[in-house]
Amino acid sequence: MVVNVAGTTISNGAYSHSFSIGEIATTTLSGPAGYLTQGYLQPHLLPEAAFDYYPNPVVQELFLVNARGVDRVKFYDVAGREIYSVDYAGKPLNLSLLSGAVYLVNTFGKGKLLHKFFIIKQ
Repeated sequence: MVVNVAGTTISNGAYSHSFSIGEIATTTLSGPAGYLTQGYLQPHLLPEAAFDYYPNPVVQELFLVNARGVDRVKFYDVAGREIYSVDYAGKPLNLSLLSGAVYLVNTFGKGKLLHKFFIIKQ
């Protein structure tokens, strides 16, 4: 995704030109009057990265990667009992209170289940 932090649009009524500082150049056009380097100025160039987590096995902290929309994380034992529940604010989850075992982890956003995965807590 391109973040346009500086730039502008110039227009004379018939034509307009938008640019941003730091664009990735894709092509350069040249002629007797000068040259024009064209780059990206679209809102979604790269696919969004997938949700992930690490490390597994976990010793103390569990990191969630690309966890957009996650606001709650719940941990269940192998019998399906909820063992631990914590609000998620984008920081690593401290799992030092959990015993060594296999856990099912569910992430939620606005009350809806977003992701399910297993971890091994050492």
